[in-house]
Amino acid sequence: TRSEASPAGPVLYIESADLQADLQAIVSGGGETVDEPMDIPGVGTIAFFKDPAGNLMALGKFISA
Repeated sequence: TRSEASPAGPVLYIESADLQADLQAIVSGGGETVDEPMDIPGVGTIAFFKDPAGNLMALGKFISA
């Protein structure tokens, strides 16, 4: 059973070189930031947003292997 806070479908992760600049562009284009960038040890930094249609997605600046 999923909660109301859980996404209804898959979440796309998009690689970003500049999370803040990309989030600003998303908001300027009608989207909204859901979670500000957060560091995940061993993975990198991610931020969640909704596009103008309400789809949940994520931007990530990932650590290279």
